[in-house]
Amino acid sequence: MILSASVILLVGLTVELAAAAPPISQEDCDKLCQDKLNNLHAVGQLYDIHNGMGSCDDCIICIGEGGKYTDPNTGRRRCCDTKNQVFMNGPAGSKLGKCCDASQAYLVDTRAQKGDCCPATNHVYLWDAKSQSGSCCPSGTAYFDGHKCQPEIEPEPKPHTISCSPHGVCASSSKTTGLKQGHCYQLMDTKGRTLSLHRGGTDYILQNEYDDLYHFKVCASTTDCSPSDKEMTVNDKFFLQDEFGTWNVNGAGWIDNRCSDHLYFTQDAKSAGAFQAAPWCVDGKCGICLKSAVDACRGLEIVCPATNPGIGRYVNSNYCLPMFVKEVPCMSEVFGGEGFKTEL
Repeated sequence: MILSASVILLVGLTVELAAAAPPISQEDCDKLCQDKLNNLHAVGQLYDIHNGMGSCDDCIICIGEGGKYTDPNTGRRRCCDTKNQVFMNGPAGSKLGKCCDASQAYLVDTRAQKGDCCPATNHVYLWDAKSQSGSCCPSGTAYFDGHKCQPEIEPEPKPHTISCSPHGVCASSSKTTGLKQGHCYQLMDTKGRTLSLHRGGTDYILQNEYDDLYHFKVCASTTDCSPSDKEMTVNDKFFLQDEFGTWNVNGAGWIDNRCSDHLYFTQDAKSAGAFQAAPWCVDGKCGICLKSAVDACRGLEIVCPATNPGIGRYVNSNYCLPMFVKEVPCMSEVFGGEGFKTEL
């Protein structure tokens, strides 16, 4: 079939127009998805452009109501959570960015490659590696110390010093104990006898033999011995982790929870027994009165008369055992865990 010149000209124009059509943009893709899903919060994924056109797919409805953006890490199309928020990208070449209020700026600590939404003028973002936290600070700030923006140069760290003498523990109020979670203590009765394991046995007694060494770590639970500088209160229950344990079995353990008998060492966390304490004064010296927090026997006292007596839990909850307390280094701190198994 022979086409007329006018038809040939029309076909040529059609091809030329098609070739000149601009490629689809991300905004066009979002609009197509909004029309398709009949929702202004819909967005679509714009895939690679081929032959001057693009592929728009994966239409979803954003949970957020803020500005639309493409996540620099995942490449996925999303919306900011809050209305009037827009996504602000970090420095060129980075994958940093965050949804911020339109009046803010996204500022970055380039050394740490961390950033946050900050006031748009006269501010910098600074990151503290030690606390793993950052802050928006006024311009001219020297560094962020994990708590405050500091105007002066960061001081040189002080040399590490230790005290070679255990120090006594006193409560700061009538509602606290002086004990701190994750810290380690020697426990001594009013006659100076240290609570420690019976040599060659597994029961705990008050004796002088180990008064220079034996101590316990205060733990919130058998799975939480993390250190804290906050004093435990008289209402807090805690567990006493024996940092040394028996001489012939490697590893730490717990004081157990049995009633009407001597207290024994156990490495079974389910058999560990809880304690409570209250501030106490003995002959003008501060200490604690230690009692059981096991429901079946909430009292704690000397079990039998002896030079080196054992202690046990009593049914009568009025009983508590006056103790002097000295804080000592935990074994894991002293040796860094090298050669010692102090955690179960």
